[in-house]
Amino acid sequence: VTYWNAEDADKAQEALHDKFTFPGGRRPAQVKPAEPSAIPENKLFIGMLSRKAGENEVREIFAPFGEIREIYMIRNADGSSKCAAFLRYVKRESAVAAIEALHQSVVMDGSTRALIVKFADSKAQRQARQLRNSRRAGQHLMAAMRNAAAAAGV
Repeated sequence: VTYWNAEDADKAQEALHDKFTFPGGRRPAQVKPAEPSAIPENKLFIGMLSRKAGENEVREIFAPFGEIREIYMIRNADGSSKCAAFLRYVKRESAVAAIEALHQSVVMDGSTRALIVKFADSKAQRQARQLRNSRRAGQHLMAAMRNAAAAAGV
């Protein structure tokens, strides 16, 4: 379960930890915060790159903030740029410094909007977004089918 704020999570833990037993359960539930990742994430998502930007141009902008481990340019199936990339720094401090200095403050030549620079979603965040999107798509499909059936008089 994910809570919007820490206070609500603390209240849930206080109310339920070792106090609530699920139906059919033998022991009370253990309610506690998830263990944080042992390795802090240093991976950034960079959006609003120029269509002409390649790895070298991205490196030139981001290298002043620290040692870069890898850059992955996001491309369409035909190899054209999606105007976005992932970049991983060796140190988290470098990633934080790049976000603070570059997010919404630098416009690349050939681009019309400022760079979006933020921490990339974790695997869990990606999976949650995909689940929300698939549910939303299913709801839209069901609504379209109901509308089609109603229009056909079924």
